Amino acid sequence: GVQRVNIKHRKSTTKQRSSRALMTMHPLDKRFACLEISYLDPGENNAGKITVVSLFRPEKRNSVSTEMWREIGTAFHLVGSIGDNCRCVILRGAGKGFCGGIDMLDEHFLAGMDGDDDSIRRAIAFKPQILEMQDAFTAIERCQVPVVA
Repeated sequence: GVQRVNIKHRKSTTKQRSSRALMTMHPLDKRFACLEISYLDPGENNAGKITVVSLFRPEKRNSVSTEMWREIGTAFHLVGSIGDNCRCVILRGAGKGFCGGIDMLDEHFLAGMDGDDDSIRRAIAFKPQILEMQDAFTAIERCQVPVVA
């Protein structure tokens, strides 16, 4: 059978909400810790055609950690290109907000930048992080199907 997932509850079993659509688990969902990927279930004729990618760090207002950056890039490279019947992606945030920005408390985010008073060296040390973030956004832009956020 098809496993249904409630948008509000991470990877739960069948739970219905009175005013919102049911979600069906996407085959990629279990690959990611910071993203929840599911199908919007608008009815039998359109089943699986709309994929919902949710930023899933509601306790941090979905602020983007280094792990989430990597997952966003990977997810958008794969969605729509793995035979998942996806025709459109909705990008959303779980919980009360879409995204709180960069998680500046993520210890990996600023790794390699501390201990140097030279601002040029700190900027050069930060360049790999910037390139990784750009790659994630490029993956969204180049997604095989339209993305709505």
